[in-house]
Amino acid sequence: MRAYQLFEEGTEFGYLPSEYTYRALVEALCQEMDLYKARKVLESMLKKEGGDRTRIYNIYLRALCLLNSATELLNVLVSMLQTECQPDVITLNIVINGFCKMGRIDEALKMLNDMTTGKFCAPDAVTFTTIIGGLLNVGRTHEALNLFHQVMRENGISPGVVTYNAVLRGLFKLQLADEAMRVFRRMLADGVAANSNTYSIIIDGLCSSDQIDEAKKFWDNVRNFGALAARSLNSYLSLSFPLRCSIRTVRMENNNNGNLKVGDDVSRGAFIVLEGLDRSGKTSQCSKLLPYLEGLGHPTELWRFPDRSTSIGQMISAYLSNQSQLDDHTIHLLYSANRWEKSSLMETKLKSGTTLIVDRYSYSGVAFSSAKGLDFEWCKAPEIGLLAPDLVLYLDITPEKAAERGGYGGERYEKLEFQKKVAESYRALRDPSWKRLKLAAGFYLEDKFSAYEDNS
Repeated sequence: MRAYQLFEEGTEFGYLPSEYTYRALVEALCQEMDLYKARKVLESMLKKEGGDRTRIYNIYLRALCLLNSATELLNVLVSMLQTECQPDVITLNIVINGFCKMGRIDEALKMLNDMTTGKFCAPDAVTFTTIIGGLLNVGRTHEALNLFHQVMRENGISPGVVTYNAVLRGLFKLQLADEAMRVFRRMLADGVAANSNTYSIIIDGLCSSDQIDEAKKFWDNVRNFGALAARSLNSYLSLSFPLRCSIRTVRMENNNNGNLKVGDDVSRGAFIVLEGLDRSGKTSQCSKLLPYLEGLGHPTELWRFPDRSTSIGQMISAYLSNQSQLDDHTIHLLYSANRWEKSSLMETKLKSGTTLIVDRYSYSGVAFSSAKGLDFEWCKAPEIGLLAPDLVLYLDITPEKAAERGGYGGERYEKLEFQKKVAESYRALRDPSWKRLKLAAGFYLEDKFSAYEDNS
């Protein structure tokens, strides 16, 4: 290979290639199965002063995956440790990915065990996603779902859309369409927004499973809610994207959704809030509205309150999962503080032209806390001054119907009698500006979605 000859000639004069050249060279050598020369290049690069040795090894390991040699992967890992070069999570993920591609799943699982027990650095979402995908590729469904549903979360990692997509793809490949759709519903319940890949995987998977009618229904569900919400925006606000009006602040007075913020009459994104009882289908409908608006060319983001990524949000999360106990007044103020700490960023996003779809907002805080018996006006007070939505969509479902849905009862507030009180609080709180949607179906995507507006 002429490239290797040039490399050798350069090293004689003290020249070492750039990272890009090094990567291209070792990959080409591995593709030609010339492991001897590939090692020589690695050894030369490791002598480079000031070089990131871990990164140099990582590039080499990634190239080695082209050889399908599990032994060589382990040899390089051992070499790293012997030279006191600590592998990072990227190193281990490359090795695990190599094992999975070779069908050496047990070796991948052993390495994951070493990571979770402290022998190596802790795994990340990529680690789990890679192994789960590898297990599904060889039909080891039970082990894959155990990692996904239990072990991943035990290690403090919440699966994102990439992990969910990997699970969905693997399950559909195994013709386990029903299990795949259960995972999709869990995805929505966890507040993870689906993306275009998610929808493509599901539609393709349903079609491959000869469930053509279900695929059509699913696609109708994806399209119809987005179209309905967009029509509500246009008809209610009489505005087109981007909006050109002032951002308002919450006043919490019936018949008056918000107060104008002075000096903000600029082109901006829309602020859309979805409210409703637990298991009413908010998360599902948010995930449909997001790709619809993106498909129309509007920059759009999906937000959810409480935002459990912040320190305040983590306190709320522990409370909701019954891991801690807090006074009702305290938790109400924490909910409000969680919205206030994100308010500045929300305003920046809106002013930049980004539309925000928000799953729960101030109105949930008031409805749920007042349902506990706290004073209605006291509950509203901390919310006054927050950014006011341009549109509130209230998903109207009876508490009894919500209680029939999968996963009900998993969190503190998911109790039928309490949800009835929440529904009463929402009725007292709702003003004529809200759009009330009664769903014939939605969260489970079982039937064609239908809805109508009712402000009564």
